[in-house]
Amino acid sequence: MTADWEWLPAADMARLLDISPQAFNANVRRWEWRAPKRRWSRSNPDGVWRPAEGGGYAYHYRLLPARLQVSHQAQHQPAPEDPTADRRERKQAIARDEAWAFYERQPDKKKSAAKAKLAILLQIEEAVRGGMGKDDAAAMVGRQNGVGRSTIFGWYERVAGIARADWLPYLLDHRAGRQRSAETMPEGAWEIFKGDYLREEQPSYAECYNRLKDVAKAEGWRLPSCKTFQRRVEQDVDPRTLVLYRQGADALERLYPAQRRDKSVFHALEAVNYDGHKIDVFSLWPGQKKPSRTFLLGFQDIYSGMIVSWRLDQAETAYAFRLAFGDVIETWGIPDHVWSDNTMAAAAKENTGGSAGRYRFKIKEDDPVGLFGLVGSEIHFTKPRHGQAKPIERAFGTLSRYISKAPECAGAYTGNSPENKPSNYGERAIELAELVKVVEREIHRFNHDPALNSAGKGRSRAEVFAESYAKSPIRTAKGLADEQRRLWLLAAEGVTCRQPDGSVWLHENRYWHERLVGLIGKKVVLRFDPDRLHQPVHVYRLDGSFVCTAECIGDTGFADAEASKRHARAVGAWRKAGRTMAEAERTLGIDKVAALMPQPEAAPLPEAKVVRPLFGNLAVAAAPAAEARTDTQQETLTNFTRGMRALRLVSSND
Repeated sequence: MTADWEWLPAADMARLLDISPQAFNANVRRWEWRAPKRRWSRSNPDGVWRPAEGGGYAYHYRLLPARLQVSHQAQHQPAPEDPTADRRERKQAIARDEAWAFYERQPDKKKSAAKAKLAILLQIEEAVRGGMGKDDAAAMVGRQNGVGRSTIFGWYERVAGIARADWLPYLLDHRAGRQRSAETMPEGAWEIFKGDYLREEQPSYAECYNRLKDVAKAEGWRLPSCKTFQRRVEQDVDPRTLVLYRQGADALERLYPAQRRDKSVFHALEAVNYDGHKIDVFSLWPGQKKPSRTFLLGFQDIYSGMIVSWRLDQAETAYAFRLAFGDVIETWGIPDHVWSDNTMAAAAKENTGGSAGRYRFKIKEDDPVGLFGLVGSEIHFTKPRHGQAKPIERAFGTLSRYISKAPECAGAYTGNSPENKPSNYGERAIELAELVKVVEREIHRFNHDPALNSAGKGRSRAEVFAESYAKSPIRTAKGLADEQRRLWLLAAEGVTCRQPDGSVWLHENRYWHERLVGLIGKKVVLRFDPDRLHQPVHVYRLDGSFVCTAECIGDTGFADAEASKRHARAVGAWRKAGRTMAEAERTLGIDKVAALMPQPEAAPLPEAKVVRPLFGNLAVAAAPAAEARTDTQQETLTNFTRGMRALRLVSSND
């Protein structure tokens, strides 16, 4: 039984949707909401319409967009205190973890299909934030990606009530899509159709197709259907091109998120920006003979200006940014917004794939969803050659002076430009371990010194951050599944599970897990943190499915007796566990197996078909007597001589 407040007349539905009743009734006819099979009854509780008292029809509030459903339900049915809420949340957390675990066991082909669906939903959410209605956004993005509106809303039903960071595993599909065969299209016809369709008068597909048929008749072309031209426009023509040529430059600009500079609209960790900076110091990395310049890669909280994570690397790479972003999540939580520039490393598809407004790289429909999208962070891009839009640029200006001119860097300073080289340029290089200490000290100074925060009104950046962080809604790392935490780790592909125990080696470190025994000789993929190589690594098969988490096995001293005892106990436990598992696997002993072997039946004797006679030329010589006489040497010579004489006699007679 449903409550009365769940059913609304057409006029109320139109009022909530902010459209006219006539437009609402047009949608009813368009989407067949009042089809007989969708009428509500006790036997059909999923129905969406029913006759209203006093005449007319009433519609279920499920037809409203999700945000209107929530507000309508909250207005008429305030959520009561639920004593089982904690238990329900635990169940939801378990279901989420199971969904991520199942997702990670799937091969990359299925994961890519789920990521493509997530990218479409994120495009719709981006359009809705830009002011477009959800139905119109779904129709537009669906046309651009060749996906039906009902299919898209079917995906929304899968993720209803699920946090955006957890949408990906719930979009995993278990069915294979149907392939559509292509029709032959003359290239000249395609160019004419595009030229006619891509103009601000916005002619329809049918109008352009009918005009093209006149040209085809004169040219002798055989045209495919109008639907084929429509599919090719939706699949091959970039959506930005469609908007620019059919709606104008202003409409194209509205698709890009508006820039906001007022930091007070944020709270701590709501928005971060990141970038890399080449430190003006010669440094020497382990195993490196020639000094080089080290890159400082950092993430900064926009609200407070505090540096929330940083890493050092020999180059500005996408993987280094992934690791630094992982540090943000592990230490503080998940930001809602991330601002980035468009350098090749910062805007790499591994991090920003599936995001709108990206200027770097070609945007393709099958781009994988990047790290920011996978954890639910909305990515924004600054305009090219407009670095002042990122506050972290100014932070690097302050940090570069304190780091490169620290006492430990004396003689290693390179100057901030070729024209400003110091007189002792290239005199020495600072060791990496010492440089790490300098960077750590100066970033701590930058965050905690009130004198370095001109906008803090006597408070340091860390104090401003802490005050807001304590009273703001933060998505912390406690809500992440272990599978999500591995997303930002580096991947080493093609590592072989070595003989004789299946251990894997990475940078002279050994890692082992009992499940690797079954992969001896095979190649796997390792996910790891290069700055924490003594921590466990995560092992995946080459198709992307998760295997295990392998612990690091450290070497022991040659004469360490206690370590030898511990190893012996571990080997004994391993042997005992293996024997127990083997005994459980083999339920029949060898004696029982032997007792079950059937005895062979007696085979019939074969009957002789050819018999040799006992007389004549073919007769078999008589066997010697049972008690054979033993000849002496003299008797043997005598018999041999007689035989030779007999042969000569036979020869002379012939």
